[in-house]
This record gives sequence, C-alpha cells and structure tokens, in this order.
Amino acid sequence: FTGDSTRPSPLFGHGPDWGYSYYGAVWYGDEIWNGGRERDYDKDGEVEAWEALRYCDEAFGGTCFTPWSKFQHPTLGEVEIGGYNPKFFSQNGPPEVLEQWAGNQAMFNLYMAKSLPKVEIVDLKIATVKASKDSATHELRVTVRNTGRLPTALEQAKKVKMVQPDRVVAEFARGSASRTAGRPPEFWLNGNETRTVTLRLKRGPAETDAKFKLRLLSTRGGVAEREVTLP
Repeated sequence: FTGDSTRPSPLFGHGPDWGYSYYGAVWYGDEIWNGGRERDYDKDGEVEAWEALRYCDEAFGGTCFTPWSKFQHPTLGEVEIGGYNPKFFSQNGPPEVLEQWAGNQAMFNLYMAKSLPKVEIVDLKIATVKASKDSATHELRVTVRNTGRLPTALEQAKKVKMVQPDRVVAEFARGSASRTAGRPPEFWLNGNETRTVTLRLKRGPAETDAKFKLRLLSTRGGVAEREVTLP
C-alpha cells in the first residue's frame, strides 16, 4: 500500500497555527478529498487501508489502483511500481466524484466568507450640548453593528497588535473650523454585536462647518460611511 494515509490525520504542516499565532486570523489548511475513507466495512470505527481499497474496487471498478508490476530502473535495477493513482485517488477524488467534492469546497468557502466581520452604521442621533467641559456643542450617539459571525479582532490579534481597534471618526472638509472634542471612541465588536458609542463635536461658526462625513473604521470589518449635517 502506498499513498496518503487512510487515517484522518492533518497533512497541512504548521500553516494554520502560524497564521493564527502571528496574524491572529482564522487560518486553515483544507484537504478536499478524504483519500477514499468512505466506508468502515467492519464497523470498528476506523477506515483501514484494505477498506479504502475495497471502496476503490466497488465504487470505481478498481480503476483508481494500478496493479503492482515489475519495472527495470536504470539505477536501482528491477523494482515494482503501481498503487493508487497519485492525482485521482491519493490527493484528489476520482473524476466521477470531483464535481461533488468541489461543490462541497465551494459552499464551505462561501460560508467562511459570509462569516467574516462586516461593520455598518445602524442609527445616528444628534443632540445639542448646552454646557460641556470639553467645549463640545453637539453629541452624536452612533449605533454600529458587526453583521459577521466572527469578531472584528480575535483575542490573539489584539495580543500581537496586528489589528487596530474599531473607531468612529468625523471627517470635516479642509478649512472647516469644526473638530472632534476629545478622543474618538475605540472599541471591538464581537460577532453579530450591536452597540452605541458617543462622539462629541465642536462646531465652527460657518454654515459649511456643519457638514462632515461620519466614518466607522475597522481593520478587518471594513468601512461604513454616512453624510451628516449638524443642526
């Protein structure tokens, strides 16, 4: 018997743990084909080599296995060659099942993509501040949301400082006298989390100072924007 093991052991090396440790990201090595581990004929909880060979015979008429035969090697002399097809059984499924397995992989990739963090601005409420120690004239209560299953930063990403905190900022036009009063709020959003943060602004005297762009910035969750005019 040659080829990949019929035991369910990973083959991808250290890519996933390296990606998680250094980038704080969900990192996976995907083995699309299972090496013929389809049927546990003796029901002992383990698919052994002979069971993969029997599956090859029953499902594909034995075409995935080349019988051993003698071969004259120029250096080694007489040897035997044969065994499982390295490309269409050991590493990939036979042609008859490739569409099914490729479809499974495509659906998994779509699930992963839809699980990624994605931020959006849900709601905005503006109130005038009559008295404030930081001289703010308006207070913005911004409701933000992460619609993804994954958080905007895994704990490991925070630990290795690979991802900046999420934040809400006000961007005024060049020459505007309006500005942010105090430091913009910074936070992290968990998967499917909604929260409200407060931003305080000092408005300039000109009418044009009232217009600005409100931006929600997230390293891995993207950018959400909204045009705002202060009352």
